Amino acid sequence: MNSFQQSQEQRYPPDPTAPIAPFLDAILKTLDTPSTLPIPQLHSQPRIIVHGNPISPTDFQNLWRNLPLTQHQLTSYDAHLLPGPNGSVSQGHFVIMAHLKVRFDESGKNRSGDSGDIMGNNNVNTTNISSHRANWSHWFGVVLNCIVDASVVEGWERQCISSWDYRFTERPDSSVYGI
Repeated sequence: MNSFQQSQEQRYPPDPTAPIAPFLDAILKTLDTPSTLPIPQLHSQPRIIVHGNPISPTDFQNLWRNLPLTQHQLTSYDAHLLPGPNGSVSQGHFVIMAHLKVRFDESGKNRSGDSGDIMGNNNVNTTNISSHRANWSHWFGVVLNCIVDASVVEGWERQCISSWDYRFTERPDSSVYGI
């Protein structure tokens, strides 16, 4: 490393928020995957707010399981590292505000592929989700605010989210879903 690179590193230390973008991408993938529990990274007693209403982790998981398939896109985010006691980064927290777009499958099926359709012999339609073609809505706007342990920089497979606030900011007029 030459002296110019060393002086640049001294002036501009590595960005501690660099691991946040891949972390957010991983979180959004879990929200969009039909077969997984949403957000396994939540602490055992997280504070969860969905569109201004506090709910329990169990209620959140049940709510998400009964929603139709989703597609999320991260449009931008802002993250700040708050150091822990005595300036310790490893015991600190990230405060994250992410702007997202989400759209829903409007075909009438939930994540499990279940629908309210009645088949000819009075059997409930249980078509497998993989054989179903999504009918995507227009994009909704969402703001996600969360507080994440600084240990997320070592890997995001652990329980590291202590607060989760998911709020809709924009609803397309053409969508069948209300907010």
